[in-house]
Amino acid sequence: MSKFNLLIIDDDPSRKGDFQNIFNDSSFNIEYAFDRDIFFQTHLNNFDCFIVDISLDNWTTESAVRNMFMRVINYIGKQKPIILLSSKIQEVIDWSNELLKESFQLIYTIALEELTTEQGGVKVIKSRETSQIVCNNIYTLLSQKLKYSTLKKEDNDDINILHISDLQFGDNSFDDGLSFAFPDVLYRYLNDKLKINIDFVIVTGDISYNGSPSQYEKAFEWFSKIGNRLFNSESFNERFLIVPGNHDVNLSLCSLNVFKYQFPKENVPIGDIQLSKRDDVINEYTMYALDAFRDFAYKLTNDNNWLSNQQLSFFNNKFNFLGFRFLLINALNPYNLLGKNSSEFEVNVNSLEELSIEANHQNKNIPTIVLTHPSPSCLGFNLDGNSSDNWRRLSSLLVSIDSKLFLYGHTHNNLPTEKMRLSEGKSIIRSSTGTLFTEPGNVGETRSFKIITLKRNANKVINYIEKSYILKTNSTIIPDGEEFESNEGWI
Repeated sequence: MSKFNLLIIDDDPSRKGDFQNIFNDSSFNIEYAFDRDIFFQTHLNNFDCFIVDISLDNWTTESAVRNMFMRVINYIGKQKPIILLSSKIQEVIDWSNELLKESFQLIYTIALEELTTEQGGVKVIKSRETSQIVCNNIYTLLSQKLKYSTLKKEDNDDINILHISDLQFGDNSFDDGLSFAFPDVLYRYLNDKLKINIDFVIVTGDISYNGSPSQYEKAFEWFSKIGNRLFNSESFNERFLIVPGNHDVNLSLCSLNVFKYQFPKENVPIGDIQLSKRDDVINEYTMYALDAFRDFAYKLTNDNNWLSNQQLSFFNNKFNFLGFRFLLINALNPYNLLGKNSSEFEVNVNSLEELSIEANHQNKNIPTIVLTHPSPSCLGFNLDGNSSDNWRRLSSLLVSIDSKLFLYGHTHNNLPTEKMRLSEGKSIIRSSTGTLFTEPGNVGETRSFKIITLKRNANKVINYIEKSYILKTNSTIIPDGEEFESNEGWI
């Protein structure tokens, strides 16, 4: 992981402790400029980003605070990322609007009153989790702004993606021997047979069998081994892209959507605690039933969206510099009845609305790779044209963001890859992959995975090639069938 060099510009040295608590993260090297004269003699090219206090009162007279702030901002210039800092939220909003109008590279704002609380008359940081979210947001924004990634590619380099799905750690039919051997077997096959390096691992759901935290612990150990084998870098976290599947739902936690504890009154024996129904039943997976998955996803990927995005559907724009972006979709329907275990899929209407709003701010010239667990058919797509309303809304979104590839799992088998129509005359490649370590199902009866190659020229995808591979019970890998190729450029 790269360390970004940040310079904090503030007129109050007593706040150094606050900054050390907020930016207590290995992602940053922090230096301070508390003295005006020292700041204006600093060589700014040594820094990636500048955190500027809005009110530099001690550097000037009361009437000249605005002029001093603009003098500092102009000294930094319009080419470097800037973060504004203030003790007051409204102050941050007002000054942010001013800088954006003038085309300064403002990427983030920090209002200390949102991060601090008063204890015994002293301001302290609310929580480590709060400051970590700030650090994660800043790191992600700087990575995008400065086009930093552990993935280093030239404009004409191919991108290779390992697509796996339905691992189901904890399933009774899970093969521990295959799981243990696979990272080393795959690494040797990629190097000795295919002569390629993998750039991303995409997992389209069902990482656990029933959403148990212990299953995710085992999965995390396995993914760490895969990451260490496949990616020659300090940090492999950004290379994993995952979405939840129906098996990732924790039904025990799901019960909290319907019931709550009725705590006893004072001096009532502890045994009298009872469950009572909520007045307003919460029919959202993402409130409780996917909490264990959410924690695992954040731990694996270091992507702050897994903590901050309630619906667990969001864009990953970190790799726009490669000529494409990712859209991760949680397509799990709420359980309306406690204990119901049938698979139901639908993209939440609120998610679609939020994604559609965000799509309006996306670069329209960057094609999108979509990741979700169920197939388009499970989401309401119908070849006869009688698709569901939900699919039509999703299809409209996919058209608006120029989606080129739809990756999914759930079937436990490799279904034929094909071009599928959306709307407005647009189409998308739909591609599934099988299970790796459990009994695969009743079609084909093979454990398998796919490798996708995106051929690029001048930072544009000009060809799509995918190949399926079978994982045999003796831990060997063999090719499966013909390649699928689509030479339609993603431009």
